[in-house]
Amino acid sequence: MFRFTRWANGRWTAPLPTLLAATLLALALALSGMAGAQTAGHAGERVLSSPGQFKVDSWQEEQGLPMSAVQAVHQGRDGTLWVGTGGGLARFDGLRFELVESSAVPALSKRPIFGLMEDRTGSLWIGHAGGAARWRAGRFESVFDQSLLNGRRVWSFAQASDGSVWAA
Repeated sequence: MFRFTRWANGRWTAPLPTLLAATLLALALALSGMAGAQTAGHAGERVLSSPGQFKVDSWQEEQGLPMSAVQAVHQGRDGTLWVGTGGGLARFDGLRFELVESSAVPALSKRPIFGLMEDRTGSLWIGHAGGAARWRAGRFESVFDQSLLNGRRVWSFAQASDGSVWAA
């Protein structure tokens, strides 16, 4: 069973009933996916590129990933690739991986990362085995009151039209 909470006005609000929260999260994710779809040509026709136009690289622990099992990926506005693995969070600048460790949020260090999302303000939300953290203005901060967690993980995030962030 999951407990859904909402980040609004700088704090986590009370949990919502699970079915309602799951429905709202699914709707938010579906709408955000549709908003980013690119179309061209006839109305509703999606343009697909040939696979030959893309270069495929394989990155493993030998290239600096904390662990080869990747569980979440997000490319930030600045082009940085954030990679969540079973062994922690890494940043990729196009040349090398850097393992992310934070004394402000010890749960990020060498622990599984499950979800990544960048909000409208450019803050990166990170779901991990110990809850959730946020990268904002060059610093990590824990964003969950541990009493809300009850030992649960945060798997994903979605942002509502009013700017509030939902966590599941």
